[in-house]
Amino acid sequence: MLHAFGSTEYLWHQLISDIHLPVDVPHGVLPNALLSDETQQIAIKAIRLDANWRRPSPRIKRTQALLNDMSGMYVDEMQFLSGGNWLLTGQRYRNREGRWYSRLSLWCLEELDNPYVVTGLEMAGVYRSSTLSLTEDDAYATLVLGVCDHEE
Repeated sequence: MLHAFGSTEYLWHQLISDIHLPVDVPHGVLPNALLSDETQQIAIKAIRLDANWRRPSPRIKRTQALLNDMSGMYVDEMQFLSGGNWLLTGQRYRNREGRWYSRLSLWCLEELDNPYVVTGLEMAGVYRSSTLSLTEDDAYATLVLGVCDHEE
C-alpha cells in the first residue's frame, strides 16, 4: 500500500510544486506534464542536492574553471539559463589607460568537460547588472544590461 501511494503522479507533482527547490525540469516542459517516474527522479535529485549543500562540508564531485585569467579579472555576476545548459557571466575591468570596460559572455555548458563561449559583448563603462531571457526554443535571446560611465 505504501509503495502504491509513493508511486502516484499526484504525490510527486505536489511535492515538486511545494518543495521550493530548483528542479531540473527540461526546458519548455511543464512539471505536471511529466510522468510520475520522471517527476520522482527529479524531486529526489533536487532534495539530495539541497541536503548536500546544507551539510557543514558538502561533497563536491568535481570543479571546472571557466576562466583562467591571471590579469585580475573576476566574474561580477552569473545567471544560469535554460535548465543549466547556458551561463551568462558579467565582468568589469580596467584597461591599460585606466578606463573601465565590461564584458558579458554567454557560455554553453552542454558538455561540462568542454564549456565554451558562444558569444561575447565588450563595452566601455562599469558593469552593474544584466538579465538574459531565451525563447522556449532557444532561438532568440533578449538581453537587458546596466552599465554606467564611472565606478561608483
